[in-house]
Amino acid sequence: MTKKITASKGNLDAMVREELRDQILSGALPNGTHLSEIKISKSYNVSRTPVREALCALAADGLIEMIPNRGAFVRTPSDAQTEELRDMYGSLMGMACRMSAEKMSETDIARMERAISAMTENNGSDFDAAREQVHGVILSTLGSDIFDSLMRMVEGRMSRPLMAPVFDGHRRAEIQQAYGIVATAFKRAKGDVAEKTMRDAMALNMTMSTVRDATAGAA
Repeated sequence: MTKKITASKGNLDAMVREELRDQILSGALPNGTHLSEIKISKSYNVSRTPVREALCALAADGLIEMIPNRGAFVRTPSDAQTEELRDMYGSLMGMACRMSAEKMSETDIARMERAISAMTENNGSDFDAAREQVHGVILSTLGSDIFDSLMRMVEGRMSRPLMAPVFDGHRRAEIQQAYGIVATAFKRAKGDVAEKTMRDAMALNMTMSTVRDATAGAA
């Protein structure tokens, strides 16, 4: 931890938090690592107050453990916990579809369909950005701060990237087809169909792809 950060006083704790989060989730700070407030404050050239606030936030996210009289220690999710978090995130995306189905305007659905079509552009190189756009349309249409907070809480405990890279062309086609069914369900205001199909799509998104084929381009 040698990076110096500068920001307004109100943003220092957030910046320290994100720096530490990235290092924890990348493995640079492995499970069990002791996080010293003094060392962190010196490394980032900040006072101990934003460091303490950042550690408290990471503890709330479940990424570190605060032990009285001993300090803070990294606590990375186990494989089983990571799988549980992925399942939870997929379920939340399904719920978002069900809850936003009757709110979807023709413009929203058109935006979603454009993003779905973009998944095959440039030999599939735009796939990841396009699926993020699909999710973005759904969540922005839902427009729930409470729901967004729930998703951020789950996402905050997960390793990055949130969704596994998909190299297999057949898998990409399955995901694209599922999103197309979700869009059709939105047109018909069928929230239950949209929810189930999105859960299926998220299961495909969350499973690590092991096949790299020609449709993956230079990814």
